[in-house]
Amino acid sequence: MVLVNTVEELEAGALASVPELDVFPVGPAVVSLFTEGEGGTSGPAGAVGDLFEHEENGYMGWLDTKPARSVVYVSFGSVAAVSKRQKDELKRGLAASGRPYLWVVRNNNRDDGFDHAGDERRMVVGWCDQLRVLSHPAVGCFVTHCGWNSTLETVACGAPVIAVPQWSDQNTNARLVVQWGIGVRATTDVDGVLDAEELARCLQMIMGDREEGAAMRASSTAWKAKLQQAIAAGGSSGRNLRTFLDQFANDA
Repeated sequence: MVLVNTVEELEAGALASVPELDVFPVGPAVVSLFTEGEGGTSGPAGAVGDLFEHEENGYMGWLDTKPARSVVYVSFGSVAAVSKRQKDELKRGLAASGRPYLWVVRNNNRDDGFDHAGDERRMVVGWCDQLRVLSHPAVGCFVTHCGWNSTLETVACGAPVIAVPQWSDQNTNARLVVQWGIGVRATTDVDGVLDAEELARCLQMIMGDREEGAAMRASSTAWKAKLQQAIAAGGSSGRNLRTFLDQFANDA
């Protein structure tokens, strides 16, 4: 018997392809994901995983000043280092988009002259509570490496995606993002670098007035509702967990 951090509705085909295995999708494995948040918003509030001070850099207060779906959130995870060339291209593309952005650049991945800073249009931090950020109504797009945790979190929070996979399962996850209709996979060069023009193009597609962007936003909202249902009382993830526990008890 295997517990997996996914949702039955998200990967029904893949789960059905291994009928010989007892696989139980019980995700999203995120504490307090859909509890009532601050100010009555739906999002994580006071989650058990709050190991860091949320407002150390003031990013949540900064998000509070922005219009709905106006902010670009950029993060490539906590493992891989982002090259200086890629950071330069991201800076140019974000500037060209004219949209406010929140960008996570780890302290050990900063180059000389690349400081954590904030002003009316940009906020660069070394760490943030990603679930709180993705749940914030100001966030309109997530530029991500498509690690599985980040992918599942953005689906659960209803934020459209620009996928920039780097390695491991990230290419598969990026393909799923496109398949689910919640984002676009950005084109990169032979070195895997996303250039400024492609980033600006993808941002305009998702956050502008184009039909594709409206469709992605609608799909993101629909998938968010499905994941809420999955972890609600009587939902698929709860039922699967109960079945797993019952079988485990019977086999003990």
